[in-house]
Amino acid sequence: MVTTSRSIEQISVLLPINTTRDGEQVIQASFKIPSNLPPLEFLRQVQRLMGVDPDKPVRIGYRVVPSNKSEPFVRFETEEDVANAMMSTLTRMKRAVSRTVQLELSNLDYKPGTAASSTSANGTKKNEPPKSQSAFQDELRICREKLHYASPSASSESSSSSNEDESDAEGESLSISEVLAALDMKQPASHYPKYQDALTAQGVVYARSALDFSVKWYVQEIKMPEGLVRPFLRQVQTMLRKRHRQSRENTDRHKRVRIGNENIDPVLLA
Repeated sequence: MVTTSRSIEQISVLLPINTTRDGEQVIQASFKIPSNLPPLEFLRQVQRLMGVDPDKPVRIGYRVVPSNKSEPFVRFETEEDVANAMMSTLTRMKRAVSRTVQLELSNLDYKPGTAASSTSANGTKKNEPPKSQSAFQDELRICREKLHYASPSASSESSSSSNEDESDAEGESLSISEVLAALDMKQPASHYPKYQDALTAQGVVYARSALDFSVKWYVQEIKMPEGLVRPFLRQVQTMLRKRHRQSRENTDRHKRVRIGNENIDPVLLA
């Protein structure tokens, strides 16, 4: 359960409906969800309202509005993601005077003209016939040939490069709003979220770019007291390391795939 110093019973969410249904008109609708729900239950409520099957989830992103139109959507998939989103929204809501603050959600897999659920359970696209047994055998034969001729050193280098690319992508996806929300939970009296607009105006939208500037720059340009800058930078480093570690663990966990009776390194399938 996410709490703030001033009790707010409901969070207003703005989300798209029908993004997973073929032929249906996609509309934006506002709902109110209790703010005292655990993050995972809050996520299930969002999925239900969006018409997303929890067993076949789509990628969901969030941002707190009003905001800059160019502000990207941040991942809204894990318990930590949802907790950060709820805290950011509640923090903005309790400070808002006349503006209506909402948690805007988006189906990141949706493309206009197509439903995000156009892929069936067996991995084939709708209206596309499933692959024949001979086609699967041909693919397996090609994979075996690659496995036979691939150089171990080349495989290791490719795997290392892939891991670095994935960890970099994870680091890039950590938004500055997540960092500020985490700090606000630790040090609510410091009011870190109030610096988000100033940071965004200077192009510091993601946490990784926050490390490119000096303490003096934050004091002069962001008007953040020096006593708050150093904890802020430490929090950025801590969360980036955590995101990197999670990415490496996920990569190690899925570094092998199974095709038929063969275990094949994914790098050999490229």
